[in-house]
Amino acid sequence: MRPRLLERARLSRAMLDAIAETRLVLVVAGAGFGKTTLLAQALAAAPAGWALAWIAVDRIDRSPVRMFRVLVDSINGTLHHAEPLDADTLTRMVASSEAGARAAAAEVADWLAESEVVRFVWVWDDLHVIDDALTWSWLDHFVELLPERVSCVMASREQPRLPLARRRAAGRLAEFQQARLRFTADEAAAFLARLGEASSQELAQAWIRRSQGWIAGLRLLAAGCRDDDARQSGSAGSLVPDDEKVFEYLAEEVLAKLPPELSAFVSVCCVLDELDPHRCIELSGRVDSLAMIDQLIQRNLFVTVLDASRPTIRLHDLFRDFLNARLRRAAPQAWCELNLRAASIVEEPLRAVRHAADAGEPFRALELLGRHAETLLRQGHAEAVTQALRSLSAAGAGDDVQAHWIAGLLAWQRSAFDEGRTSLELAWQGFQSAGDGVHAVRSLLLLSRVVSYTGDVRAAAERLERIDDAGLEPELQAELALERAWLFSATGRPAEASIALRTAVGLAERLGSAGLCVRLSERIRSHFVATPGFSETFRRFHALVIALDARPDSLAFAHATVLAAWAALWEGDIERARDLLESVWVDVERWREFRALMVDLCMVRTMLLSIAGRGDEAVELVQEVIRTGQTMTMGTRNAWVGSYLYLMARIHWSTGNDAALRQSYARLLTAFREAEWPYMTGARRWAEALVAYQDGEWARAAALMRDVVDAQRRYPLLAIGGDVRVAAVDALARSGEIDQAQALAVELLDDALEPGMFGRLLLERAELVVALADRIDRSHPRRAAWLALIDRCNDLRPAVCQVTPGAGAAPGPATVDELTAREREVIALVVKGASNKRIALTLGISLHTVKRHVANIIGKLGVHTRGEVIARYLGAGR
Repeated sequence: MRPRLLERARLSRAMLDAIAETRLVLVVAGAGFGKTTLLAQALAAAPAGWALAWIAVDRIDRSPVRMFRVLVDSINGTLHHAEPLDADTLTRMVASSEAGARAAAAEVADWLAESEVVRFVWVWDDLHVIDDALTWSWLDHFVELLPERVSCVMASREQPRLPLARRRAAGRLAEFQQARLRFTADEAAAFLARLGEASSQELAQAWIRRSQGWIAGLRLLAAGCRDDDARQSGSAGSLVPDDEKVFEYLAEEVLAKLPPELSAFVSVCCVLDELDPHRCIELSGRVDSLAMIDQLIQRNLFVTVLDASRPTIRLHDLFRDFLNARLRRAAPQAWCELNLRAASIVEEPLRAVRHAADAGEPFRALELLGRHAETLLRQGHAEAVTQALRSLSAAGAGDDVQAHWIAGLLAWQRSAFDEGRTSLELAWQGFQSAGDGVHAVRSLLLLSRVVSYTGDVRAAAERLERIDDAGLEPELQAELALERAWLFSATGRPAEASIALRTAVGLAERLGSAGLCVRLSERIRSHFVATPGFSETFRRFHALVIALDARPDSLAFAHATVLAAWAALWEGDIERARDLLESVWVDVERWREFRALMVDLCMVRTMLLSIAGRGDEAVELVQEVIRTGQTMTMGTRNAWVGSYLYLMARIHWSTGNDAALRQSYARLLTAFREAEWPYMTGARRWAEALVAYQDGEWARAAALMRDVVDAQRRYPLLAIGGDVRVAAVDALARSGEIDQAQALAVELLDDALEPGMFGRLLLERAELVVALADRIDRSHPRRAAWLALIDRCNDLRPAVCQVTPGAGAAPGPATVDELTAREREVIALVVKGASNKRIALTLGISLHTVKRHVANIIGKLGVHTRGEVIARYLGAGR
């Protein structure tokens, strides 16, 4: 880098400030990081009165005598004095003895102290060439003697062999390390713009990413693409088509200057992405791996220290690529063997897969990818898994059973169920033929789920029937029970679904397997809501996941928390449902690629918005879910869209939007397909009944609703957006069927008294829930309990469910009494001076939830700070 190409003004100012304030300044970075250029830029703007001497240390200057002579000559050539230093005499003193060397150093220091210069800046460049311990000992003594007006600037590729700790502690040392000299992305872009080498923005960004702030590397990459042919290959093929110039530089400036034993070590261990002593010993067999890594760190040899305690380092990408290319060209067999060994050493699955592939073992790589694919997908590595599968398939492994298994998993995650059906069929056949019973069963389990999600529940059941329960491992028994629970629910057998769901969770509790809980958490979905006893089962599973895997950032934790929110909502504990929901929603951007979680999360949020009377926002959220399903195949998407349209129709009904309800009914009719979930017949019938209700056709509405009530008993999923019996009671009464209306009201209210069944009343029209009281026999022994139930419903709707506000007009400032119960608990602790963390611990909620409560309180009270919150609270006479 030349000074004219890019001025680093801020770094230059920092350098000048350090020189002005400190006697010793270190500039330590690898070759090509711009040490010399930085010093040249900074000192070009040095204040008047400063004198500068610049020494470029050579290998012949490594002895104390030679180094001393170079220093004295630089002083005489820069500073003017009545009596210049006698270089010959002083050099003989240094050569005579240690005492003579110290005396010579003292004489030079005294001479400098008597000089009239404002500041003498002494740059010692390339000090890394000095490897003589005696020279370093003498330099340490000499630097300590220098007067305050002298600033010594040492530039080196590795840390000077000086005792630096005491100087740091005393504030007598300034350091500019490699990380500080790296180009930022903006600086790299500006540098390339000055060079004018990149033929496109895309190519420039590729160079910036690849160079990782290494200045010489960036320039060399640009130089490698200078001719027109290279530019064309860069735009059409690889973004970095030719690293030859970079590799030549690294060979000449770095590798050739290493001690032979260190060169041999790094040439072998370069196949590893991260080097630590344990892995390097396993790979290379060298017991001195710790010492070698320490040398790499000491020499600033294009490494980043990831963990100083082990230590663990990562080589710069260009340096590692150079070493790998060199090894592969010189010893291809050894390179393959090292990569194969590395595949069994590294713990990170994707790296192990790459090592096996680089070793020319695509089937070994595929086996590793298949073994870890589920975990990788849960960690958000879908794109990396897809790319790895594509690469291994191109290498000839595309017809392997593991390739079909991985393709099925990928299809499942992105909701491409029709594709997944084909892949998983092939995977099951392959595992079956290979005698791998465990994976054959797991393929069938996922295949059944994928097929059922296309609406073809009969075909899904047929897949499950292929599984022989006898001798099945307990974990597979739990997964099988869960799949059966879904099919029982989808085919109108709710009691059996409930038993199977409890069986799956019970086995998980007994086994205490975190891996099993992770797999179950992805498949216990919102379609079990309203199944008998689901609330308790959801809460049990949530508690189990917390006990086994309490990390809030885990996918299993997020799924289980959404289930707990459903349970709380159905139990009528809206505050807890909201807190649970928001604890996951706060990281919603992180979860967007996990469609199953996002759908269930949005469904709970939709219910809370609907209860709060914010129907438009609830419908928009459902519409967003439909839009995110655009990547599904058409058949699969049609099966799901019908469910979402039904939910939208329920929201329109509960919020009294009659016109929108009719539109949803029309869309429900067009969403029909041959293979769909059986409950959808009841969903369309319900919408038809409500249209008749709106038109005042009470008899027809009542007749249709009787059918829907029967359907809800078979398919509890119809009640996910409310209880169809509420409207049916009113329709029956209006059509003159009073006894039937009263009997249905009794059944409905008795069910609502059961644990976990109250919440669905909150999703119905408030006036119809209140009207239930008129249908109750005044002499009925449970009348008081039913009236209390209705009163509770009225108390909870609509104000308590304060989901994060939408973009609508904000209401006026609220009073403290108008805050929710939880917000009043939070504000009481705020007044006592409690921190957010202390509030979270006291109330047993997450820190994110506390922050949201505080933000809501500030917004509702119309204030801006916690201090104003406290003032409002105390001003209310509390």
